[in-house]
Amino acid sequence: MYKKYIYGTILIVLATIIFVAFVEPKRERVSLLNDFIKKREQELLGKEGFLKELDAIKKSFSQEIENVNKINIFLPKEPNIADLLVELDNLTYRNGLLLKDISFSQPTFVKVKGSSGFHEVVVDLSVSGTYESLLNFNDSIKSNRHLMDVKRIEILSLNDLSQNNSDLLENQNNIVPTFNYKVKVSAYYQ
Repeated sequence: MYKKYIYGTILIVLATIIFVAFVEPKRERVSLLNDFIKKREQELLGKEGFLKELDAIKKSFSQEIENVNKINIFLPKEPNIADLLVELDNLTYRNGLLLKDISFSQPTFVKVKGSSGFHEVVVDLSVSGTYESLLNFNDSIKSNRHLMDVKRIEILSLNDLSQNNSDLLENQNNIVPTFNYKVKVSAYYQ
């Protein structure tokens, strides 16, 4: 009868030894791995948040680069007299003005309180055309992609109507006189 109890006791002791020797270390290892996985998941969540912030900064930086590029179009980095000459010649031609003479000043630095300042090139233009052409030219300067201002317009003279008929434009049987103008334009650079 005691043999039954001895076999049962031996089986319980063996089961306990097997549990302690094999199962318990595995359970502890699984528990440690679960803790490790939780820590890694928290780190991963932190890194994902960091990556989202980094993407937001990257998008913001891209927008700032686009803004700087737009500024570079409106306010070029360096004075380029050749490009400015072509640009003004194109504007006068498109608006029906005849460019007779053009002169450029040396670029001057203009200091503005609270900013780094800018460079200015003053351009004196002698043109001829109708008053409407001059107004269109002024509007074109205002809407031009390069930042420029018309500083002064002088009406010099009415072209002699009897001297040169090519100075007259005919518009629905109305004779439109042409004038000589002196226009001072300032072009700005970074």
